[in-house]
Amino acid sequence: MNEEKFYRIMEFYLNHLTLKEKERTGWIKWNVVGRRESISDHISSAQALAWVLYSEFDLNVNIEHVISLLSLHEEGETRIGDITPYQGISPEEKARREREAIVSIYKNLKQGDYFIRLFDEFEARQTPEAKLAYLCDKLDCDLQSKVYSDDERCSIANATYDIVSNKQVQKIIEEGAKTVWEIFYQSDKHIYEGTFLEEFFTKFLEP
Repeated sequence: MNEEKFYRIMEFYLNHLTLKEKERTGWIKWNVVGRRESISDHISSAQALAWVLYSEFDLNVNIEHVISLLSLHEEGETRIGDITPYQGISPEEKARREREAIVSIYKNLKQGDYFIRLFDEFEARQTPEAKLAYLCDKLDCDLQSKVYSDDERCSIANATYDIVSNKQVQKIIEEGAKTVWEIFYQSDKHIYEGTFLEEFFTKFLEP
């Protein structure tokens, strides 16, 4: 093996390892108590959701391709970190930074163009596989918020100022939300409307 190939492999691997240590920014800002989900934890959980949803809803997708999309959709966070909606960064700027990071990570790999196309497919959400991958990405975050809320590991009262001062969050609280999960539910329910997950997501509101 030549030195250049060895270096490319090890550089990518060591860069990827940082995702094991980086906690999801949202859970830091919600002041979740105890061990918080890492970015790697999120990727693994989103992939697990893809497998089980594919099984139980008989979805007509290439599930291996869905898993591939999810495996690299957060890779850019090794460079730019986990950007949340509460940081004052526009969706357009977030997308620009993420793609710039993805290109910098993959451009020197032999299959780099393919990996970049996978990322672009995920972001575009036009193919059945990308749409499912996106739903799994969001659902994992929403369900994790419910787990943390049910376990009393986070609360609205303990959230950081940039969250509780957010206008959307304030509106949801004014409308009666008492838990972090309820804020996530009200914020994201539109994502599932009209999809095969609409009834599934709504079921979590049942007493």
